[in-house]
Amino acid sequence: MVAVLSRLSRNLYLTLALFTLLCTIANAAVLAIDYGQEWTKAALVKPGVPMEIVLTRDSKRKEMSVVGFKGDERLYGQDAFNLAARKPESVYPGLKSIMGQFSESEIVEEYLALHPANVLIPSDRSTVTFKQKKDDYTLEELLAMQFANMKSQAEAMANGEPIRDTIITTPPYLTQSERLALIDAAEIAGLRVLELMSDGVAIGVNYATGRNFGEEVQWHVVYDMGAGSTTASVVSFRSASVKDVGRYNKTVTQVNVEGVGYDRSLGGNAFNTRLVEHFTDVWEQGPGKKAGSSIRGNGRAMAKLAKEAVRVKQVLSANTEARLSIESFHEDIDFRARITRAEFESLTADLAARVTLPVQTALDQAGLSISQIESVILAGGNNRIPAVQRALENEVGAEKIAKNVNADEAAVMGAVFRGAGLSGLFKVKEIQVGDVALHPVKVGKEELFGVGAPVGSAKNVTFKESGDFKVDVMYASQASLPTGMPCEIFAVNVGGLKDALAKVSCSDPAVKVTFEIDNSGLVGVQRAFVECEVDKKNLAGKLKGLFGGKEDSTSSDSSASASASATPDAEVGKKSEFVPLTFDVEYTGVKPYGAAEKAASLKKLQSLDQLDRKRHAREEARNGLEAYIYGTRDQLDSEDFDAASSDSDKKVLQSVLDEVTESLYEDGDTATREELLERMRRLEKVAKPISERVKEHRSRPEKVAALEKVVENFKRFVEGVKEQIQSATASASITRLSEDQLLEEEGSSSPAASAPAEVVPPLFSAEELERISNTVTEVEKWLTKNKAAQAALKIWDTPAFLVHQVEEKAKQLQDELTKMLNRKPPKAKKNGNEKKNSATRTASASASASSSSTSDTAKASTSAALETHDEL
Repeated sequence: MVAVLSRLSRNLYLTLALFTLLCTIANAAVLAIDYGQEWTKAALVKPGVPMEIVLTRDSKRKEMSVVGFKGDERLYGQDAFNLAARKPESVYPGLKSIMGQFSESEIVEEYLALHPANVLIPSDRSTVTFKQKKDDYTLEELLAMQFANMKSQAEAMANGEPIRDTIITTPPYLTQSERLALIDAAEIAGLRVLELMSDGVAIGVNYATGRNFGEEVQWHVVYDMGAGSTTASVVSFRSASVKDVGRYNKTVTQVNVEGVGYDRSLGGNAFNTRLVEHFTDVWEQGPGKKAGSSIRGNGRAMAKLAKEAVRVKQVLSANTEARLSIESFHEDIDFRARITRAEFESLTADLAARVTLPVQTALDQAGLSISQIESVILAGGNNRIPAVQRALENEVGAEKIAKNVNADEAAVMGAVFRGAGLSGLFKVKEIQVGDVALHPVKVGKEELFGVGAPVGSAKNVTFKESGDFKVDVMYASQASLPTGMPCEIFAVNVGGLKDALAKVSCSDPAVKVTFEIDNSGLVGVQRAFVECEVDKKNLAGKLKGLFGGKEDSTSSDSSASASASATPDAEVGKKSEFVPLTFDVEYTGVKPYGAAEKAASLKKLQSLDQLDRKRHAREEARNGLEAYIYGTRDQLDSEDFDAASSDSDKKVLQSVLDEVTESLYEDGDTATREELLERMRRLEKVAKPISERVKEHRSRPEKVAALEKVVENFKRFVEGVKEQIQSATASASITRLSEDQLLEEEGSSSPAASAPAEVVPPLFSAEELERISNTVTEVEKWLTKNKAAQAALKIWDTPAFLVHQVEEKAKQLQDELTKMLNRKPPKAKKNGNEKKNSATRTASASASASSSSTSDTAKASTSAALETHDEL
């Protein structure tokens, strides 16, 4: 009985394990998101789908990082960007620059200067919250909408399968609050962040996927100029042998960041802003003099100008001059202007001078020189600006400028590769990555993590405390932080210290807290504990007590050691025991989302999602009705439709069509889905019967002719089977006659001594032949009767039979034929004795000839059957 239960338990465990594995594989998709200041790219990997870029609903490979509102409708990408010219107060571009910032910070003030129509309101967390007509939205909620939009597009690419996990690329300089804002937004969007991955590491991984490296280190600079900022990362590449399972080693590719330089405000938008300022001055000094007001502070005019400035910058990257043209720019006055590349470079000369500074900073941090660098890998769309390219070439040499990665997609493709590796469910090249922190962190007055500290590392800090205490964690320097960003990160409240100290037996216990920088670059607390060194002898006595043994007389209270763990100490005869402490983290700087706030935001977005689904369903109903109206009007002009409808049919159809069309123009934008579907049903009720008659009239002759041909083939098939049966019967008769004669002549000769003569039986039986004959006759009578009835009708009359009925009759014959062709052929029968004399040879020859004739007939019948099968 025990053995049976054991087997059942094992089988149940294996079943559950298999079920868990299958569920894990089914949900193994990973979405990578490269959320930029201007553009967002996404890539997906899942079982059955290679690493691919997620296309937008317009089949583009990237989406503008913009969200907007048109009433209850949310718009994304280009649609939202286009809306800004008409409703700038409802459009939010470039939100990445103000993530994790206090609403009164200088960075937020600069954002509002560029987008004066956007309105901020106070919030409980003192972070950015925008005012909309019907509701207020935090910055995290607006980011979450964009992430959810990318998630929806990826799920459509994955045939509707839900996507849960994501990796998000980030600039390496982001602070704790900025990183937490991204994570909060992703979680509100229904995503679980596996890792925040710096852009330089992601591009490095993408560079390494298709290349092999030796054991000697190669250094490259990844130079990434995006819309909002510029970063330069010195990345090392090498192959290394590392320990694998057991005693084996394996070779992996190592991609490590050695140094980083950055400029938070140098990017494509800085160049755009110079163009906006230039054209604003041109307007104010020229056509703007006729206007009654200035465009400065006018959200609509500035949005139009910002959109045109982006286009002008792109034109100047390929041409020596560009023209600006905006119809009805301000107060119905048109605006046209011209600028040359030389003028543009003069306006941005100070920006160009900053281009190479991040490269030198990264090299200094890595302790390298330009001569040790293999190449400068260009990424980011704004590296296409000629002045930027010239500055880099002058700094590092034109021969070291490398354009061997996709500047727009390298980061997101590197991130999705990393996601495939982290999931453990995809077999990919093993690439180990290493990144560094850029902001020094201190605990109390002690610097814990300096600039260049590796992420994914942890350190213990020892405190001389005897009671519960609080310690502040903050950035060690304001210099590396955004303007107005506080140095405070969080405070750690450590508790349970008195109880823990009472449980240890040493005289000098150490109170320690383990701090970490995790793989996402977040500073956190791993654990808090009391560590105490004790003699092995005393500890052994305690452990005996725990397991029911007798303690040594020198041991302390056993209950104290019950919650302690022991580990070897470096000193001989000593061991360390640990007692855990309680702790909680209280954010003192920019506060992230709390659980209640996150739940409220999630509920708000789900409500908007429901409105979106209702609106999409209504739009589908409206578009369907509109398409059906146009299709019906086109059919009214066709000869076949006219012939298939009587005068009364046309009159009724025209009346209903006019009524439905008029109602669509009157309230098509406000009518409910149910009202639109009801109008569709009314129109279909009148138009569909006529359309069906047209369809029947067009396809009926071809289908009838095909069925008639099938019937004729079946008739020939039946005749062939009849001949086969007759031939087989004659062959059997000749064989029996030969046997009788042979027995009379030879007397008592044993039949067993002769060689048997084979007789080929009929391929089909008489019963089968009768059944198929009846079926063919029945189909033929049905077709003849209905053809005659149809010939007596007008084209607009109800048909005597429908095309699908003809197809059903053909299928009926096909089913009969399939049954016969799928049966196994009968085996040849062995009959009689054959002696080596002339009579026997004559009889055998006769039987053989008959058998051959039967075989030929069988082949002919089968050929006819196959021809009939092909016709069907």
